[in-house]
Amino acid sequence: MAIPLQQLAANADALTVARSHLYKEADKLIARVQHHRNLAAPIHQLPREVFETILEMSQKRRPVQDLRRLLSLLQVGRLWYATIVNCQRFWTRMDSSYPVKVARLMIMRSKTSPRLSFHWRWSHSRSNETWKEILEMAVANSARFKSMEIQLRKDSFDSIRRLLDAPTTVLESLTIEGDVYMIEPSPNGFGNFVLSEGVPLQHLDLHHVSLNYDSPRFSGLVTLRLDKSAVPSSVAVLVRMLSIASQLESLELSQPTRMRRVEQSVWSPSPLINLPCLTYFTMTDMPRSYCAALLSSIYASAPCCYIGVEDKSCNDCVEQLDGILWQPGSSQMAALLGANDDSDPSMLVDVTAENEQVTVRVDDHGYSGRRRFTFQRPEHSKLVKLIGEYIHHVPTSFTVALTLFDPLAQRDPLDLPPWSNHLMSLMISYPTASLRALEQLGQRTVPTGTGTAAEEDWLCPGLLYLSLNIIQTDEVERRAHVSALLLLIKKRWSGEDGLPPAIELKNFEIMCSHSAHPHLQEVETEIQKTVPSFEFCKE
Repeated sequence: MAIPLQQLAANADALTVARSHLYKEADKLIARVQHHRNLAAPIHQLPREVFETILEMSQKRRPVQDLRRLLSLLQVGRLWYATIVNCQRFWTRMDSSYPVKVARLMIMRSKTSPRLSFHWRWSHSRSNETWKEILEMAVANSARFKSMEIQLRKDSFDSIRRLLDAPTTVLESLTIEGDVYMIEPSPNGFGNFVLSEGVPLQHLDLHHVSLNYDSPRFSGLVTLRLDKSAVPSSVAVLVRMLSIASQLESLELSQPTRMRRVEQSVWSPSPLINLPCLTYFTMTDMPRSYCAALLSSIYASAPCCYIGVEDKSCNDCVEQLDGILWQPGSSQMAALLGANDDSDPSMLVDVTAENEQVTVRVDDHGYSGRRRFTFQRPEHSKLVKLIGEYIHHVPTSFTVALTLFDPLAQRDPLDLPPWSNHLMSLMISYPTASLRALEQLGQRTVPTGTGTAAEEDWLCPGLLYLSLNIIQTDEVERRAHVSALLLLIKKRWSGEDGLPPAIELKNFEIMCSHSAHPHLQEVETEIQKTVPSFEFCKE
């Protein structure tokens, strides 16, 4: 049947519409087929929780980059979109670098999760309006923050103070880095703030800013780091804080800025507090009386990794506090050193006096310098003697390496008897002290004729390494050292008097001047017949 000419155009339009509809339906069908095919892919067979964990692990802990990556992953597919949107773990970080809209998105997507973290870093590129808007959101949600990291600047004092004064009932970790110019609180400055009631803090890290340390929220502290003006000016305040922190594992104090305003004479030992979990303890650039008072107040049964005292200030009470800290029989110091009943017999205590500094380093269980004490003392000979007396009364078995590099050893030579039971290595770098050591090593701790003699009767029976110095001596002094040396060899190792010789040294050296060395060759050859490890070493 013929079609009227005027209907051809209408029929063509209808065919075009029909063809378009068929194409759309075909696309939908292809999409459904593709969707079902995708569902067969391995990633779609993963449980939702596993997929969430994989996505979370892919984040690289870079707030801005991670956020951009997260937003781009929303466009991969419906599974990815649904997983990311419905997983609260991806929406728990509120960062000052985020745009306001993204910050709002974070708050909305996190729903009622109490795991939010707040990270505030000051930047010139952000306007005050942006700062205020983000901070207002933070204040409104303060009760949901589990952790806060804040870089404090004067421009944000008021807003940050409002945030910290707001309820922080679930806050467990707090880090605040104050302005470098915030040396101490001022009437117009940030000042000390008070935490609201809530769960105990686990981690507290403060720089250039202080808070009120009388709070029950410190009872659960695991790590504590205080720097600059954050360090309490009174040891008593810090001790009160630590007395309730029985779970504390790490304590770091450094560079206090307000100590000069405090009378040093008010520092005194505080009641002993027990920190059974303490494994890392550092004090850097602290007033020595502050350190001595704090050390004499802490009992740490777990082996500490590092203890440093590196301040050159001086006051009268340090000597008294040293006496308390190194009191013979102190179980407190034994715990800090790791010299308890269950200590490793192979443990080495290295004591070094050099440049007005006494360092005590403990190596045990294969770890070098696992515990380390560094004391600044202009007259360190008194402290070395105290350490020697303390070690003398320690009943446990360990070895000691003693090194004296300081000229003070000339004026106040060391007495070896207190070190005798533990000394394995001795190094002395000055002639007078070296001569004293040569004379004392020829002594016995058990008088002859009192019973069966043994090699253990000699002073320092476990000595294996001996290094002395006679470089800065004239001819008369050198002859005195050689005479003492020959007498020591005869007494201790020759066996000529019928007594058992001491254990043979693995290394025995005496440093001498280059000019004196040729004149000592015959002496060296003679001594090596009895002690093969002996030698004169040229400077």
